[in-house]
Amino acid sequence: MDSAQALIIIALRVKAVENAVDHLQPKLVTVVTSQESLEEIIVGCSGLRQRGVDFKYQPLDEAMEIGEAFRRFDRVLAQLQRMGYGNRDIFLDATGGTTPLRVGAALAAMMRNVKIVHQRAHLAGDPLLRPGPGRAGRGRSAPLCLRPLRRPPRLLPVGP
Repeated sequence: MDSAQALIIIALRVKAVENAVDHLQPKLVTVVTSQESLEEIIVGCSGLRQRGVDFKYQPLDEAMEIGEAFRRFDRVLAQLQRMGYGNRDIFLDATGGTTPLRVGAALAAMMRNVKIVHQRAHLAGDPLLRPGPGRAGRGRSAPLCLRPLRRPPRLLPVGP
């Protein structure tokens, strides 16, 4: 997988950010997160600067609104473009956050031709199986990989 020059990540937990940075090694990371997770993200990700990664964050007032996530992604993308990053240099990791937040950001990324990745745990016997209730491995740490999400063959217009 390519490495990202800039990463926009939807995250409520610091570990997801750290995993993405370890795998993609971007120069800049912007974390889009909820107001409730903001303090944890700011404190937990401040060490990224010591690793040479420029760290920024964007809190959302309403993490349950697809439209707000879509608009916030567009704002972050525009900021990165003004800094000189092209869409080919930017990745979206849509692993964390609420479902509306992930959906809104992923839709915006697809429409702007930004690469999307998703974190997946590798478990013995099935590299794509995630731990779940009643399954072996629940609660244990499993090695992670970042997998690219492919753009659908055709996005159909919605509405009248």
